[in-house]
Amino acid sequence: MKIIELRSENLKRLQAVEIRPDSNLVQITGKNGQGKSSVLDSIWYALAGAKTLPGQPIRRGANQAVIKLDMGEIVVKRTFRREPEGEGFTTKLEVVGNVRGTPQQMLDSLLDSLAFDPLEFARMDPRKQADLLKKYVPDFDFTKMAAENSIDFSKRTEVNRKAKELRIQADQILITDEMPTVRIDDAALVSELAEAGKKNADTQLREKNRETMRTAIESRRATADALMVQVTQLKAQILELETKANGLYAQANTDDEKLKSAPALPALIEVSEIQKRIADAKKVNEQVDRRDRKSKLEQDAITAESEAKQLTARMELRDQKKIEAISRAALPVEGLAFDDDQIFYKGVPFDQASDAEKLRVSTAIAMAGNPELRVIRIRDGSLLDEESLALIAHMADEKDYQVWIELIRSSDKTAIVIENGAVKEANAVRN
Repeated sequence: MKIIELRSENLKRLQAVEIRPDSNLVQITGKNGQGKSSVLDSIWYALAGAKTLPGQPIRRGANQAVIKLDMGEIVVKRTFRREPEGEGFTTKLEVVGNVRGTPQQMLDSLLDSLAFDPLEFARMDPRKQADLLKKYVPDFDFTKMAAENSIDFSKRTEVNRKAKELRIQADQILITDEMPTVRIDDAALVSELAEAGKKNADTQLREKNRETMRTAIESRRATADALMVQVTQLKAQILELETKANGLYAQANTDDEKLKSAPALPALIEVSEIQKRIADAKKVNEQVDRRDRKSKLEQDAITAESEAKQLTARMELRDQKKIEAISRAALPVEGLAFDDDQIFYKGVPFDQASDAEKLRVSTAIAMAGNPELRVIRIRDGSLLDEESLALIAHMADEKDYQVWIELIRSSDKTAIVIENGAVKEANAVRN
């Protein structure tokens, strides 16, 4: 299916053009700003629909624009009407012929070749070129793979960071072969120290009580002696004082006997040696703790590194499946291959290919985009030399494709010249 006739009125810079190509290379020429691009845009706007339209497709001063494409099997007519207030527009699509599904859905299925400009593809970033070729690998989900790899890459980055931190922490713990490996039960030693302290405190309290009792005995005896002196001096109180003195003597004698019969106090326990053993035990346990911590950090690092390797293996497996899917794909040009970053032609990066090879490959890819609508648009055709134009013309005839190309000027007598939004002269135009 090719364009038999294009009619476009009041679209962008166009007033009215009618073009009936009689060759596969349709050259649209003219000075800048005369409407050449509007001719190529007319084809796109007619098929692609409202979502691709500029903010104001209708020529200034006109209220309505019409595009009509006769492609043999179907005729497409799209009408644009300016809103009464002058802001915005409405569009209407009419398709006559063998329509499958809704008209716009059918037209959308034809658009691959129109959307693919060979010259633009040849100048495109290598990664974007590779992205465009992915549609030829229908049995592989590149988007899903990229999402899964992105997740695993982030996980691996975090796991590697964690493993590195664990390694650094482990390396900062210095140990020697002489360091102990068995912990000492310092809790038992602390308990022993507490028990010793308790016994010593009890003994010291009893000693203090006995000293208090000794002081009391001496005090009672001194008081009795003083009272005996007073006996001779105070006859009137002798009986009372004597009784009191005898009572004090008796109490003193009782306490004295009790004190004398009391068992000997135990010797104080020496705790410095226990304290030293506790301190030594703490040093040993600190070294054991340090060895244990280093061992755990190293084991955690090994676990993290293993997880990172597993994530890497998963991503590598996906890459391998992707490579296998690409190798099975029916790419539009023999010798063409690609990866995530670029495409290759005959084993050489595409951006290193000759200009002729780039043009040939890019045009072949465009022609393979949609075998049903055999139409390609090329902007900036003025960048091509005569040999390149001849190459495109040859490929168009060989593949029976119609190539609409925009040029500033052309030596070809069949070229269509656009001036002031209309066809100035063209042997390919029939009125």
